[in-house]
Amino acid sequence: MDNINNPNPSYMDEFKQSVDLFERSLQAYQESKLDNQKLVFKDVMDRASHVMYETAPKCLSPSGQKQLDTMQKHYHDFIAHPDSQISKKLQNDINSLKNT
Repeated sequence: MDNINNPNPSYMDEFKQSVDLFERSLQAYQESKLDNQKLVFKDVMDRASHVMYETAPKCLSPSGQKQLDTMQKHYHDFIAHPDSQISKKLQNDINSLKNT
Protein backbone atom coordinates (compact mmCIF):
# COMPACT_ATOMS: atom_id res chain seq x y z
CA MET A 1 0.00 0.00 0.00
CA ASP A 2 1.63 3.18 -1.19
CA ASN A 3 0.85 6.52 0.28
CA ILE A 4 2.07 10.00 -0.48
CA ASN A 5 3.97 10.36 2.82
CA ASN A 6 5.98 7.20 2.27
CA PRO A 7 6.27 6.78 -1.50
CA ASN A 8 7.54 3.58 -2.98
CA PRO A 9 11.18 4.28 -3.92
CA SER A 10 10.80 2.49 -7.25
CA TYR A 11 8.14 4.99 -8.36
CA MET A 12 10.38 7.90 -7.41
CA ASP A 13 13.34 6.26 -9.15
CA GLU A 14 11.28 5.74 -12.29
CA PHE A 15 10.03 9.33 -12.14
CA LYS A 16 13.57 10.72 -11.75
CA GLN A 17 14.87 8.55 -14.60
CA SER A 18 12.07 9.84 -16.83
CA VAL A 19 12.88 13.45 -15.95
CA ASP A 20 16.55 12.79 -16.78
CA LEU A 21 15.67 11.11 -20.08
CA PHE A 22 13.33 13.98 -20.95
CA GLU A 23 16.07 16.52 -20.21
CA ARG A 24 18.73 14.70 -22.25
CA SER A 25 16.32 14.30 -25.17
CA LEU A 26 15.38 17.98 -24.99
CA GLN A 27 19.04 18.98 -25.18
CA ALA A 28 19.63 16.66 -28.13
CA TYR A 29 16.45 17.98 -29.80
CA GLN A 30 17.74 21.54 -29.49
CA GLU A 31 21.16 20.63 -30.90
CA SER A 32 19.85 18.56 -33.81
CA LYS A 33 19.62 20.05 -37.29
CA LEU A 34 17.83 17.03 -38.80
CA ASP A 35 14.04 16.97 -38.82
CA ASN A 36 13.86 13.15 -38.68
CA GLN A 37 16.19 13.11 -35.70
CA LYS A 38 14.13 15.81 -33.96
CA LEU A 39 11.02 13.65 -34.43
CA VAL A 40 12.75 10.76 -32.65
CA PHE A 41 13.80 12.99 -29.74
CA LYS A 42 10.28 14.41 -29.51
CA ASP A 43 8.90 10.87 -29.37
CA VAL A 44 11.29 10.05 -26.52
CA MET A 45 10.21 13.22 -24.67
CA ASP A 46 6.55 12.30 -25.18
CA ARG A 47 7.14 8.81 -23.80
CA ALA A 48 9.15 10.13 -20.84
CA SER A 49 6.33 12.60 -20.08
CA HIS A 50 3.86 9.73 -20.12
CA VAL A 51 5.91 7.79 -17.56
CA MET A 52 6.21 10.92 -15.40
CA TYR A 53 2.43 11.29 -15.40
CA GLU A 54 1.92 7.61 -14.58
CA THR A 55 4.31 7.67 -11.63
CA ALA A 56 3.65 11.19 -10.29
CA PRO A 57 0.51 10.32 -8.27
CA LYS A 58 2.53 7.66 -6.43
CA CYS A 59 5.52 9.81 -5.53
CA LEU A 60 4.84 13.55 -5.88
CA SER A 61 3.01 15.96 -3.64
CA PRO A 62 0.12 17.94 -5.14
CA SER A 63 2.50 20.89 -5.66
CA GLY A 64 4.96 18.57 -7.46
CA GLN A 65 2.15 17.34 -9.69
CA LYS A 66 1.22 20.96 -10.43
CA GLN A 67 4.87 21.62 -11.40
CA LEU A 68 4.66 18.65 -13.77
CA ASP A 69 1.55 20.18 -15.37
CA THR A 70 3.45 23.46 -15.79
CA MET A 71 6.38 21.65 -17.39
CA GLN A 72 4.00 19.88 -19.77
CA LYS A 73 2.46 23.22 -20.81
CA HIS A 74 5.89 24.75 -21.41
CA TYR A 75 6.94 21.64 -23.35
CA HIS A 76 3.96 21.95 -25.71
CA ASP A 77 4.63 25.69 -26.07
CA PHE A 78 8.29 24.94 -26.84
CA ILE A 79 7.44 22.36 -29.52
CA ALA A 80 5.04 24.84 -31.15
CA HIS A 81 7.45 27.82 -30.86
CA PRO A 82 11.00 26.77 -29.93
CA ASP A 83 12.42 30.04 -28.65
CA SER A 84 14.94 30.67 -25.91
CA GLN A 85 12.46 32.14 -23.40
CA ILE A 86 10.22 29.07 -23.48
CA SER A 87 13.30 26.85 -23.45
CA LYS A 88 14.52 28.57 -20.26
CA LYS A 89 11.12 28.11 -18.60
CA LEU A 90 11.12 24.45 -19.59
CA GLN A 91 14.63 23.93 -18.18
CA ASN A 92 13.57 25.64 -14.92
CA ASP A 93 10.60 23.27 -14.71
CA ILE A 94 12.89 20.27 -15.25
CA ASN A 95 15.28 21.52 -12.57
CA SER A 96 12.38 21.90 -10.12
CA LEU A 97 11.17 18.38 -10.82
CA LYS A 98 14.67 16.97 -10.39
CA ASN A 99 14.71 18.45 -6.88
CA THR A 100 11.32 17.12 -5.76
